[in-house]
Amino acid sequence: MASIGLFSEGSLTPGRSPHPYYRELGEQIVMGDRLGFDFFSTTQSYGLDHADSTFSVVPDPLALFLAQTARTERIKVLTGITIAPFHHPAMALSDFAAADVLSGGRVMIGIGRGHPWLYERLGLDQNESKARASEFCSMVRTILDAPHARHTIGGTFWRMHDFELLPQFIQPHPEVYFAVSISPSSAVEAASHRFGILIPAYLGTPIEAVEMLIKTYREEYRKLWNDPGKILLGVNFYGLPDERAAIAMGARGLAMQMKVFARNMIGYTHKFGEQYSAYREIGSLFEAMSDPKVCESRVLAEFPRYLAFWGNRDTLDKKMIAVIERLRPDSLALNIDCGGIPLEATAASMRFFAAELMPSIRHCLDRAV
Repeated sequence: MASIGLFSEGSLTPGRSPHPYYRELGEQIVMGDRLGFDFFSTTQSYGLDHADSTFSVVPDPLALFLAQTARTERIKVLTGITIAPFHHPAMALSDFAAADVLSGGRVMIGIGRGHPWLYERLGLDQNESKARASEFCSMVRTILDAPHARHTIGGTFWRMHDFELLPQFIQPHPEVYFAVSISPSSAVEAASHRFGILIPAYLGTPIEAVEMLIKTYREEYRKLWNDPGKILLGVNFYGLPDERAAIAMGARGLAMQMKVFARNMIGYTHKFGEQYSAYREIGSLFEAMSDPKVCESRVLAEFPRYLAFWGNRDTLDKKMIAVIERLRPDSLALNIDCGGIPLEATAASMRFFAAELMPSIRHCLDRAV
């Protein structure tokens, strides 16, 4: 059955303070549970980017979620993402398993390579990103396939001796997704480990690029495992009964989110290694679309290219169903809390989707798959 969840980048924007924002993120989790969303996702980062903007204030998505487990009943957490190259696989998997026990089996594992500026910040080599992520995935898959075994594994970056996972997951087969935003080779990597893929198209990833990633992943997964695999597609969303108000808020949020990322990408351009070379072009796009008027104009005029859905029920139902039928993802993650919009605005759009669109979009996802 298809899942529909929520995603927040967890970004610090001008006028936003981390301490009250943590409380707001907690309220989104609780509200998401009551409204019938299947999971809540946020990304991992370490340290401050700029005094008034940081792309994520969440070093530990699991801790953020676990703080709300007593107030929720069914919503799951997806770490979207845990930065694989920064963590020993056995230790990370142990954290996931402990969170699964504490939440009653509500953990979805999302992993990826992370952004290049974090490598420099933490004294790591960004050019080891792919190799570290690959080794992490291989070790995680080995442990998950035999969770009661004692594992001795020697790798280039990590080793473990006589390791048995403790505690065990409550879920017999926890979902694992690998984030794939640009590179088809990452889609192949995910398929080789029998992972799903998370395509984080919240920030204007062109639909043609998404189609290529999906095609590559589906073909590789079928070739290896005789199965289509799992695709979780992240999109930008803002809906209200008043279409003009929805478009204005959607453009405001996405433009600010792009500005947050553009500051990092443009300022770091001269340091991007070969494994992050696409960031130069992406940074230029984000800088151009940091103006809300430009952002609104391009998103609307070039729809569905940027996978941002803003409007009222009739508009959104048609647009979302058309894209789902074209891309055929298994599940969706909606980025509503985007670019520092107020909690009240986020909550209004969450309620709108749950009441007006959830049944039809869920049915469309089930039918498409």
